[in-house]
Amino acid sequence: MRIEELERFFDDVKYVHLPRDEKKFADELSKLAALINIPEHMDSMPICVERRSAPSYVNAIDNPEESESDLWYTSILKYKETGEYLSDLDTRGKRALRMLTAQFIKTDDGQLYKKTAQRVLLRCIDKSTSEKVMEEVHDGECGPHMNPHMLARKS
Repeated sequence: MRIEELERFFDDVKYVHLPRDEKKFADELSKLAALINIPEHMDSMPICVERRSAPSYVNAIDNPEESESDLWYTSILKYKETGEYLSDLDTRGKRALRMLTAQFIKTDDGQLYKKTAQRVLLRCIDKSTSEKVMEEVHDGECGPHMNPHMLARKS
């Protein structure tokens, strides 16, 4: 087996059984490792794993030189309108942008919406608007998420 061949390169190998719901990170890490081609002359190759607060597709096409006032979906909107890419995108970034753009719709009034699998349109908003929406929802602005009869039974 391949794993037995690789064991000889390690000082110590330990096998631990993890329940399915506890090994999602390990599964993703193994997929990442399978994509990396490590030359034979290298003893090791460090992998940096970062926890991000924004969705990963934002980081795939985000331009680090953009000011914070720009919207997270500026590059998607620009590509939808003109078919142009950001200046510093490489081939992979351009491909990711094309794939993402297929999931979005731009209306006549300039609003950008994301299509879900159920064909629901989700409006793209900036960070400050999203924080305002979340505050309103959690403050009860939108009301309870159940009908009044069910709410009366719960109290």
